[in-house]
Amino acid sequence: MENQQIFLMILIRGSICAAVTYAASLFNAGAAVASVALWGAMMAKPIIELGANWLNWARREPYEKWQGNYYEFANVQIRIIEIGTGDTQRLWFVAADILKVLSERPIKKLELTYNRAEYCVLPDENLAAFSEEGVKKYLTVSRHPQSVAMLLWIEREVIKPHRRKLEIASTSPTIPTQPSGM
Repeated sequence: MENQQIFLMILIRGSICAAVTYAASLFNAGAAVASVALWGAMMAKPIIELGANWLNWARREPYEKWQGNYYEFANVQIRIIEIGTGDTQRLWFVAADILKVLSERPIKKLELTYNRAEYCVLPDENLAAFSEEGVKKYLTVSRHPQSVAMLLWIEREVIKPHRRKLEIASTSPTIPTQPSGM
């Protein structure tokens, strides 16, 4: 059920319970106390549904932005951000994800070792990320056993399909909106 319907149900049921409690309090205080059971019976279902909806939202929300925009390597989500349009579009790999695969932690030294074209904090995302060149350079010098496999994976599963997608988009003919000859 949608949250709006649940809030409406809570409002209606709460109004009914409040009216019954008020009417019972006019007769005697004991009847008003007995109306607590009515409150519990009438309000339990919508409150539980609201809680379930909230938990589902809390579970999905962190990944909503990345839906369809991430890859997985060695059971680690690798977030990839596309910046730019057309021929100027570049891929940026979230540094925390790359480092997690290699069991390493982000360090300040990365900002000093790599130039801004290879590693930087992306302003819109507020995430440190490697460019294509930066991630290749980092994985080439890494001594971790997974680095070579990850480098091949990035080339074959991420960069090559992305370039192919851009190539197809740039060469696809435009479809006329009206048939010719009319």
